[in-house]
Amino acid sequence: MRVSFIVKIVTICLVIAVTSCSAFAKTETIDFSAKALLPDNQKNQGKSYFDLRMKPGQNQTIEVRVSNHSLKSMKIKIECNTAFTGSNGLIDYSENTKRDESMFIDISDIVKLEKNHIVIPASSSVNVPLHIRMPDESYNGILLGGVRISQVEDEQKLPDPKSIAIRNEYVYVIGLKLSQTNVVLKPELHLKYAKPILTNGHTAIAVNIQNAAAIDAQNIKLTVKIYKQGSDTPIRTVEKINISMAPNSNFDFPVEWQDQAIKPGKYRVDVMAESPDVHWEEEAYFEVSKEEASQVNEEAIVIVKTCPVWLKTIAIIALCMVALAGSYWMGYSRRRKKDSNQLDGDKW
Repeated sequence: MRVSFIVKIVTICLVIAVTSCSAFAKTETIDFSAKALLPDNQKNQGKSYFDLRMKPGQNQTIEVRVSNHSLKSMKIKIECNTAFTGSNGLIDYSENTKRDESMFIDISDIVKLEKNHIVIPASSSVNVPLHIRMPDESYNGILLGGVRISQVEDEQKLPDPKSIAIRNEYVYVIGLKLSQTNVVLKPELHLKYAKPILTNGHTAIAVNIQNAAAIDAQNIKLTVKIYKQGSDTPIRTVEKINISMAPNSNFDFPVEWQDQAIKPGKYRVDVMAESPDVHWEEEAYFEVSKEEASQVNEEAIVIVKTCPVWLKTIAIIALCMVALAGSYWMGYSRRRKKDSNQLDGDKW
């Protein structure tokens, strides 16, 4: 009877677990998809993104097919963004207003959408046109961007901003690469500046690296070393692999300061990048002012207090003096005890 009761309890628990897993899986379902409809001037038909060879002044309309797999209508947001390099060292296709000074043509300026929002009926697909107007002047290299497709949530169903809720957002990005010639370019890297910053509330030095060429850079191993000016021993060394940079872009590479306060003064930064296409090294000097250091340190979430060198020196000297005094006192005590014992012996 007892065994039967235990079996029933285990069965109920399993049913609840399976039901919970099924419900969770249902909420994680992606209800839409997107696909590039590749035109005849696609350089490689085996790719899933647009890689188009075009002529100066050419006009062309390309299409993206967006499918709604749910049983109700869906509102979709579509945008065409210029590729840039994120602070994580990866090519990003989300909206970005920062334009690098080396960029001669912004792909978002020459690719236009008829509508940024569309409504797709239940269980249906819609072809979304994108109109390209190439500049009249010829150029070498590539223009790189991405068609970003995301679902617009019903405002009535959005969680209360004050409540703690995790909401997943699914985004499709279809790459868009435009070229005019077969001229092969190589990445052209530059070290622009270094300055103190906060990254996620923690102290760091931002080392800004630029790719001034109209070509992307892939699989870069980046090594950054920071020195106090006049010293050959680095105070910080950071290495990162698999960095990718968009054409004509720059990004702030963060060198974390391990929650230490950034001290004002003069520094040197050495940067080295290596990849199959890149072998580059550059150094630069920069200065952190008292105002910059104070602002960053005061706004940091955590600052680990370090003991000044002079205080450490005084503490060491004091400990040595205490040790010597203790040693002397122990020796003195032994001598007094020995002398006392001798006097007692003489009395007898």
